[in-house]
Amino acid sequence: MGPNFYPTDENQYYYLSQMRRNQDSHSGQSLLLQHHTQPMPHNNNNLSRPPYTSPYNPPSALPHTQLQNMTQNQRAVMTYFMKESLRAELHKHTTLSLQGTNPDDPISKTLPAFIHTYHSIWPLEPNKDTVSKVFNLPTTVYKTINGCDGLPCILRKINNFNLNTNTVQTIEKWKQFRHPGVVSFKEAFLSKQFENVNCLFFVYDYYPGAETLEQKYLDNEDNRLLPEDVLWTFIVQLCAALKAIHAQGLICQMILPSKIIETGKNRIKINCVGINDALNPDIPNHNPHEDLLHLGKLIIALACKSKNAVNNLSVSLERIGRTYSAHLKDLILALLGKNMTSPPTIDDIWKMLGSRLQVHIDCLFGYTDLLEAELSKELENGRLFRLLAKLGFINERPEYDTSASWSETGDHYQLKLFRDYTFHQVYEDGNPVIDFAHVVECLNKLDVGTDEKVLLTSRDEKSMLVVSYKDLKRSLNSAFNELLIKSKTVMYRYCLLYTSPSPRDS
Repeated sequence: MGPNFYPTDENQYYYLSQMRRNQDSHSGQSLLLQHHTQPMPHNNNNLSRPPYTSPYNPPSALPHTQLQNMTQNQRAVMTYFMKESLRAELHKHTTLSLQGTNPDDPISKTLPAFIHTYHSIWPLEPNKDTVSKVFNLPTTVYKTINGCDGLPCILRKINNFNLNTNTVQTIEKWKQFRHPGVVSFKEAFLSKQFENVNCLFFVYDYYPGAETLEQKYLDNEDNRLLPEDVLWTFIVQLCAALKAIHAQGLICQMILPSKIIETGKNRIKINCVGINDALNPDIPNHNPHEDLLHLGKLIIALACKSKNAVNNLSVSLERIGRTYSAHLKDLILALLGKNMTSPPTIDDIWKMLGSRLQVHIDCLFGYTDLLEAELSKELENGRLFRLLAKLGFINERPEYDTSASWSETGDHYQLKLFRDYTFHQVYEDGNPVIDFAHVVECLNKLDVGTDEKVLLTSRDEKSMLVVSYKDLKRSLNSAFNELLIKSKTVMYRYCLLYTSPSPRDS
């Protein structure tokens, strides 16, 4: 899906335009940002520049309206940044992760400041200590922050419960289990910090904005049936998780619509693993086929969009046979143990997935490629941001006006002129040039430290300097290191503004 960028006025389109490179290596034109209704800019720093090849990947698919207005050598500004839809989704997750307690809210006054190593506790369920239909005990779910690593996580509280030796052994097995299709179980502990009642807490990873399959597909009023491809995506993910769980000698017992969460588009995870085992440690291990039986019932409920569909299997299976493929119906019958001489294992079900696995893997590879492409854009942007931060720290520091190296005759003065050359060019009529590509080009060359020379002029055009990017980079590092020594902020070297040395550096 292309970026969400649809201007209403065609005259407001801005493009990054890579001009045809001149054969003369001394007069080639660089990447320019052009407004097609504006005249070409008047460059006070008008030294010719050699041909330039963009280091970025080819642009992704753009809206049809933009493609009509773009020529062969043009590139949209937005292709330098993460897609708006992905950025908005990640921003939403970050906002939910950082959401905390409101001191003025009456609820926050009833919650302890700390439980074990966890703080910033906030309930995620409206009703406190609701009796769970799955666990048959009062439970409450909280979002909290782990004081050890600062990451958000989930606390699931169960009232009036004591640990025993068998419970601890079962919990240890689940603590060691990790799978991308299962919400990771971190630890369990006892605490009396809630109303001085002995409570058992289970800690899990937190996925902001996640919904259970029950909430998203079974409790709403949308009667549209799920596409079969979506159902197969869910089946493949759940079967992969069950295969890993059964291989460790564990039983899931959580293949339920209320205990499977969707963390992204068609991306699901099994939640609350280990709780049933901890609550009932003395009960012999369940048969692994029970997980497959529950998986079959879950698929029936999702395919029919009804939690009660499993109460009338014959009618539900007939409806699924009319709506979906015979392959899906056969898989459900196998999961339920119908028409089979012995209960199936997860390996038997895995073999039945066949070509559906290939489709799922292809989709995963495609999505991985998409995310890597988006990440590569932000990787370059982060590198250029560090350069901008360095320049921001260095330029316009009045406390060093009397210093020889920082004066208008000193080595660091050229960085001020370079800032004007990069950001403050104007057209012949005096209007500012907003040229993203010129900025990207200049910062890339500064980061590399090329031998190419550039003409820098003062704002009154009375001073002119011809300097190479290599010299500019050396001056930049020298000025910034001088600031670091004076500020004693050594952490900036490693945490914020580190840039790797260029092979051109001497």
